[in-house]
Amino acid sequence: MKKYISASKYLLATAVVVLVGYFSALKVGAYINNKRLEQKQQAVEQKKKDFTEALLDHMQSLNIGDTLPDHRFEDLYRRPVYLSSLVRGQTILFFFDPYCENCNEEMNTVNQAVSTTREYEYFIFISGGNPRLIEEMPALAELKSPVLYDHNREYINRFKIFTFPFNVVIDTDLVVKEIYGETLTPDEINRIIKNHI
Repeated sequence: MKKYISASKYLLATAVVVLVGYFSALKVGAYINNKRLEQKQQAVEQKKKDFTEALLDHMQSLNIGDTLPDHRFEDLYRRPVYLSSLVRGQTILFFFDPYCENCNEEMNTVNQAVSTTREYEYFIFISGGNPRLIEEMPALAELKSPVLYDHNREYINRFKIFTFPFNVVIDTDLVVKEIYGETLTPDEINRIIKNHI
């Protein structure tokens, strides 16, 4: 009988050790995976930052802290619209080209990140591309944000923007707060607009 009890205790102790080891290994594995994901995300963010800085160095026309001119654009109905009339708090100016695949991707990202009509007001889409294609894009992407036509690419050329998408975050005084030379992620979009609504 004593041998049976000792064997049971031994098996129970072994089972406890195995379970503790198993769950510890799971925790360690999850920790390592989280660290790897964090490092990967930091590397992607640094790459985007480096790319944007290289673009700005090449452009030599736009910097954080600059005040943008209050340009007159045309809306999709060819009515004149001043930039200042559309800016709400921190607003993302999204410069795009109708033929740009990454621009379509970012438009879809905006739709995933934004849920209310009010949040859509914090985006202004600007393009100097073919007006007919520009007219189609908001409907295709189901956008509810203002879309402006940069006639003769005056605004785009003024800042020497040559790659799309190109994102400029401005405040109500049209002061540049942030610049992104690549597509925005949902997290970046939420961080930019949701704290200012």
